[in-house]
Amino acid sequence: MCEITLLGSKQLLTRARKREQLLDHTTPAGRVEIAAVVAAWEMAKEFAGKEVEVRAEAKVLRHKRILQVQENQAMLKAVTDAYGKLNEAETSSAENLATKAEECESNEPLVSALDRISSKKDLQVENLQTSIDPTGHVRVTKTMQKLEMPHHSEGYRRLLKVEAHAWLCMSARFKAKAWLQGLQLDDFTKFVEYVLGDRVGNWQLEIAHCHRAQFNRPPWNIVLSYEYKLRVEAFKRITEDGFTISEALRAVREDTSLKESYFTTPLALHTASTPSKFRKGNHKGKDKTHFTAGEGKNGKGKGHIILANGKQLALVSVTTDGRQLCFAFNHQGCTDPKCTRVHLCRVAGCFGDHESAERVVSPSGHGTLTATLRLPPGQ
Repeated sequence: MCEITLLGSKQLLTRARKREQLLDHTTPAGRVEIAAVVAAWEMAKEFAGKEVEVRAEAKVLRHKRILQVQENQAMLKAVTDAYGKLNEAETSSAENLATKAEECESNEPLVSALDRISSKKDLQVENLQTSIDPTGHVRVTKTMQKLEMPHHSEGYRRLLKVEAHAWLCMSARFKAKAWLQGLQLDDFTKFVEYVLGDRVGNWQLEIAHCHRAQFNRPPWNIVLSYEYKLRVEAFKRITEDGFTISEALRAVREDTSLKESYFTTPLALHTASTPSKFRKGNHKGKDKTHFTAGEGKNGKGKGHIILANGKQLALVSVTTDGRQLCFAFNHQGCTDPKCTRVHLCRVAGCFGDHESAERVVSPSGHGTLTATLRLPPGQ
């Protein structure tokens, strides 16, 4: 069979098949089989020649490499055989795989921004863009619109799973690439758990406020910025230092200088520049009450309610046993059937089953307003 690959004509191919006694040319059925083999050989040779021409033209025109359907299916099958069936939201798109394949062929892997990672389920709109090359010729190229950035941890987890499956496809196709050796899905899983874990995305920031400790999570944009810097540094180590993808992802997770430069310092500057907020309110409508905050003794802030008669009552946000009071109930009435806060009066020392505006004015009603600010997950 090795001789067949070196033959360039149908006559030599036919003689080789006869000599190796793979097919009987003396019978009509054997001649039909020989003709089918020759036709398949000619078609494969023509397809191979056309593919070389298309790849050369795309490289000269600086177009993206066209990935054949057979190549796409073979790579995805190798991944599904190893890790099970993939749904459309976790399967890399043909455009994404073509980009990765071109990077692997040139041996220059690049990091993909989160708004450039596309799956089969994502809808990417192609636009035609004209440009003039250095020789003065007008080139028409296709450009893909950016996708939406992830707004929460699950969206980010899905995108990194798509990226992981794309590189696993490349690992199955380009087995000779040293930097793809030993790549496993667990390498990306550990990277995601680090970004979303207690050391980064779910890090509880203890902030002293109003003599009480409040715990906030880092802003989501700082987490995503740090995550992108980690992947950029990982691929830089792959191309410059000869790391594998597995080694590079592990190295950047353990690099404390990267964390200090791109996460800890920006987070500290953000925390120092952001003022503390108690709650939101528009104070619209014709309410007879008005909630505000003033200055009390020793410079401590106090909340109070101003009634129509001009008298003030001090307010609190928690009961004596630490339960949180409902602000909406004391302002305009709570309409949330799933509200978990206590529906009691916020006037200090009262805690009656009525709104704060209905509280009888008492000269001894004073208290300090305390509040705990909690950011939702992924913010």
